[in-house]
Amino acid sequence: MYIICTMDENDELLDLVNVNDVVVGTIRRGDMAKLGYKSTEGFVRFAEAFILNEQSEVWVPIRGMHKSIAPGGCDFSVAEHVLSGETYEKAIERAFFEEADMTINSKDLELLGKLAPAEDKPVYEALYTYTVHGNASPKYSLEEFASANWMSMDAFEKLLTFGPPTKSALLPAFKLLQSALSR
Repeated sequence: MYIICTMDENDELLDLVNVNDVVVGTIRRGDMAKLGYKSTEGFVRFAEAFILNEQSEVWVPIRGMHKSIAPGGCDFSVAEHVLSGETYEKAIERAFFEEADMTINSKDLELLGKLAPAEDKPVYEALYTYTVHGNASPKYSLEEFASANWMSMDAFEKLLTFGPPTKSALLPAFKLLQSALSR
């Protein structure tokens, strides 16, 4: 069970990691955001997942217009900053609970891979998939998202390519998902 804290998210403490993803310090989330996530001291980490259904459609939330990054753009099914002292696995479990109202065990996820920082994406990301069975749709956080829908892989790719601006990390992660599903 997770207790949702009312603390301002800018006060969350995040680990800073080096190029080998080893913790070298900490930083407040708000301070990292002010730096555009580009700190000379290290990188922060994210845990992200695509939720799939049995038809290989992706659950795609649309970010609220109040969001500072990519307002109105599509997003990962769930995504969270990895908090200080937290593992990628615990962060993704928290993401499912907070953003999709789902209690999952990270052992039920498939790890697609870890994306290292790049010029246009200065963070580490662990990327997962989770498949729901039956006709169930995840709930989405009304505080975070304007809407959410199941989308075919083709429709999602078109939205990522031609739709409103989105997070820079989403397209490379989607390509990793496409590659994994084609195997």
